[in-house]
Amino acid sequence: YKNNFAKYAKSKIGPNYCDKELNDYFLSSKNQKLIKNMFLANVIRSRFGRVMELYILLDRALYFKELGMDVEVAEFFDGSLSPRNIGLTISNL
Repeated sequence: YKNNFAKYAKSKIGPNYCDKELNDYFLSSKNQKLIKNMFLANVIRSRFGRVMELYILLDRALYFKELGMDVEVAEFFDGSLSPRNIGLTISNL
């Protein structure tokens, strides 16, 4: 934040709380630990999320193939619209 948390929070929730109350809430050790964990989870997700999604998709494709189904992994729309543009089409043989 460019400013303290209270200024940011008031722009989102309104002026019903005092600055000290909002800043104390944000700076509490419990919330700082939660913010740190959320930040770290987002770093992991941003680095490995796409790889994990593709791994799960390919694992499902192999599973259905082993069941004797005709499986196709395909891109269904332009990747610039969403990174989740790959899916499965499945049909019986």
